[in-house]
Amino acid sequence: MKKIVLATLVGLVVAVVLVGALEWVSHQIYPPPADLDLSDREALTEHIRQSPTGALLLLVLAHIVAAIGGGFVAGKLSDTPKPTPGYIIGGLLLVAGVANLIMIPGHPIWFWVLEILLYVPAALVGYRFGVGAPTA
Repeated sequence: MKKIVLATLVGLVVAVVLVGALEWVSHQIYPPPADLDLSDREALTEHIRQSPTGALLLLVLAHIVAAIGGGFVAGKLSDTPKPTPGYIIGGLLLVAGVANLIMIPGHPIWFWVLEILLYVPAALVGYRFGVGAPTA
C-alpha cells in the first residue's frame, strides 16, 4: 500500500513539473506580451481570447503529455496493475485544469472539451505503459 501511495505522489509531482516545463516551452514559442500583468484577471482573460490556436493547442498537448508522464512514472513505481494511481493522477490534474479554466475565463469551448476529456485517459494510458500492460 505504501508503495502505491508513494508511486501516486511521485507521479503527480512528475506531472506538475512536466506541466510547468512544457508550458514554459510553449511560452517560448508563443511569448505573452511583456506588459501582461499575471495578477490582472481581466488582462489574462483577454490574452487567452487573443491567443493563437497553435498556442492553445500546445497547452493542451503539454497537459496531455504531463498526464501521460505522471501516469507512466506511477506505473513504473507501483507494484500493482490496478489503475488506481492513474485515476488519482488524472483526476487531480482534471480538478486543477478545471479550476484554472474557471479562474482564467476566455478559453474557447474546444479547449474546455479537450481538457476535460483527456486528463484521465492520458494518465491511464501512461500508467498502463508504465506497468507494461497493453493499452487496449
